[in-house]
Amino acid sequence: FRTTVEIFENENYPNSQIVCRLLEPILRSKYPAISIEEQEISVQLQILCLAILDSIFIFILNSVSGDWDVIRQEICKSLIHEKAPRTSDIIHDAYAAVDVFFVQEAAAAFVHHLHRTPRLTSDYHILRPANLDGKRDQN
Repeated sequence: FRTTVEIFENENYPNSQIVCRLLEPILRSKYPAISIEEQEISVQLQILCLAILDSIFIFILNSVSGDWDVIRQEICKSLIHEKAPRTSDIIHDAYAAVDVFFVQEAAAAFVHHLHRTPRLTSDYHILRPANLDGKRDQN
């Protein structure tokens, strides 16, 4: 809960936020089936669900291998830390002959990565929403 991450809310200025502040209440106006009480404790319930999910993952990884932290580090490296470079490699290598390529629900950080990748910017014109949504991060 003390870990700070950079969220790109616009093109030039990343915003540092504490991870737990990224969770938003589940609003009754969007989901009428929930009660007012559920809306009030929705952030706490999300944290509880994430803790349960983490416990399940740790249990599964400990069942398969005694050193779950090594597996966790490999997964994080592949799916988080190297996600943008790997995705841009796929675009460049597998879709080199494609004239138009759409990426949906891309993180704002991925858009910034694309603009800093010369081998893609030389071949493609990269368009993005006028207002990148770094909060929902589904651009």
